Amino acid sequence: MSTADLILSILSMVGGSVVIGVTSAFLWFRASKAQIYDRMDKIEQGIMADAGKYNGWHLEDSKKVHGLEIHQVSTEKSLKEIQDLAHKTSRSVERLLQAIVSNGDHRG
Repeated sequence: MSTADLILSILSMVGGSVVIGVTSAFLWFRASKAQIYDRMDKIEQGIMADAGKYNGWHLEDSKKVHGLEIHQVSTEKSLKEIQDLAHKTSRSVERLLQAIVSNGDHRG
């Protein structure tokens, strides 16, 4: 075997190794990219599913808050009516006491 044949043989082995290495690296990167995209898709699906739940919870909580606001307004009106009634009752009791006291003064 001549030196030229030996050099050609070495170059073909090196060239073949380089081609195999580059191809392997390309396939590895491509597989990694596919895995990354797959993971990103799963994360996005999870986020979208959670967003749907959060939107549902938010809507439900908004309805509860609205119901509480209506209940609070109703309670406020009821308390105002009770306060007015208590004030009227207090004035009536004062008048009754004055009437009792003034009747007691006339008898004595």
